[in-house]
Amino acid sequence: MLDINWFRLKSRWARLQRSRFINHGVPFLILMAAASFALSKFTVIRYEIQHYSKESLKKLERMGIKPGEPLSDLDTVFEEMTGQKRDDYENVRGPREYEDNLEALDLLKKKIRETRERNPNVHIQTAPHILKEIQEEIQKEENKEK
Repeated sequence: MLDINWFRLKSRWARLQRSRFINHGVPFLILMAAASFALSKFTVIRYEIQHYSKESLKKLERMGIKPGEPLSDLDTVFEEMTGQKRDDYENVRGPREYEDNLEALDLLKKKIRETRERNPNVHIQTAPHILKEIQEEIQKEENKEK
């Protein structure tokens, strides 16, 4: 028959529980093995994405877009659409509630005249009361000139 010394078995189990290898080493080894399996899934995804990106480059070439060619940025598109540069502006302080800023109004009149000359059907967006006053002044000046 088996002769089991229970006291000795309990003392060995207690020593194993205090062991640094059991408390720290075994969980670390399990973590490393599990991480290698998990990371293998991510590497598969990485290579699949590379495959799709090569296919999308081929589709772009078929559409007539060259991948190495630099795309136009926002500034060049703005210049093409409006004919103005974004850096070409005059910084004028707007009027306060308690003061009349004639400089800002004169500049606004000038801009409205320029846009009306280029395109008479354009909609100008500014404060309605200011726009009405400026348009009335422009009409008075045009009537005086006639």
